[in-house]
Amino acid sequence: MMEQAFEEICARFDGLPLAGGVLPNTNLKIFQPFMRFGGKGPGVILGLAAMPEPSKLPAKNRSRLAGVTLNFNLTPSFDFDGLGPKPGDIFVLFLVARDREQSGKLEEIAIGVIDSAYDQFLFYERLDKFLADDADATETARSSASAPSDVGLVRLKSKVKPFVPPELPPEVEDDTGTK
Repeated sequence: MMEQAFEEICARFDGLPLAGGVLPNTNLKIFQPFMRFGGKGPGVILGLAAMPEPSKLPAKNRSRLAGVTLNFNLTPSFDFDGLGPKPGDIFVLFLVARDREQSGKLEEIAIGVIDSAYDQFLFYERLDKFLADDADATETARSSASAPSDVGLVRLKSKVKPFVPPELPPEVEDDTGTK
């Protein structure tokens, strides 16, 4: 039921299941629900995993091991043969820890990024804190945009261009000015 709800919610927010169960830029096949967000450019592949207890790495399985290979560029390493994942997608897990004391209840829900060797979390945060930080950032952006202009006031840009890694080929504009 949790996997089905995960897929339905992701689809509601424009997440797409991986075509053919294959991770982008690899020949690795997955056997659990992974949903991709990000359109044609670099994006995020979101997976679902159960943790044995809060803040502990979920059990390794073939699908998750395949997924963390996308996080190769987030760990300090060399890619001498050029066969590693290319700049673009990262693999993020939606993590769930069941409550051992109350049957059918969850103790913690979190977001995590695991390194490519599956040894540690590169990022881990409880979902409630993650969402609260996002709300704080939105409120800060709104209040700074409407603040009076003072010489020493720091303001956020109203429109931020997405980061495009230098390794990606530049988009070519045609003579009509479209990309």
